[in-house]
Amino acid sequence: MYDGKKEKPEIFSAKPTFQQLEQDLANIIMASRKKPEKMPQGAFEAVSWFIRLVEGQGWGESLRQKSIGANGAVWVWPYADRMKGLLAIFLKTDEKLQDLILSARQDKIFWRGDKFDFFVKVIDETEAMREVGIVEYKKQSIANMKSYFSK
Repeated sequence: MYDGKKEKPEIFSAKPTFQQLEQDLANIIMASRKKPEKMPQGAFEAVSWFIRLVEGQGWGESLRQKSIGANGAVWVWPYADRMKGLLAIFLKTDEKLQDLILSARQDKIFWRGDKFDFFVKVIDETEAMREVGIVEYKKQSIANMKSYFSK
């Protein structure tokens, strides 16, 4: 019978921690058959290096509970999922893309798992936006799209 009090959901997973994320990333590195030359050799040093290489936790990537069913919940952490996915992809990339990722990072351009050709476009567009400013870049982009779709 409903008594007007909201029941706390039963949590079906352990609350993730940053230390657990670091351990998960280290496990991915240790399981990898190929470790990039530019990455530090120790697993935990490599984890710290990788965390600094990619973009930090963004809006909407916070740790939170997700309801499942009427009275259940699990913990979800989109940031941790993104980090694990990016690391797995990074470990499989060739040296050419890795060099590009590191070079772009020096210019404060973050890699988000893109393939080489697309990441080159991201870099080019980021540089173009920085040259003219974000407002002008948006105006130019909208004009280009209107021109493209009016053909």
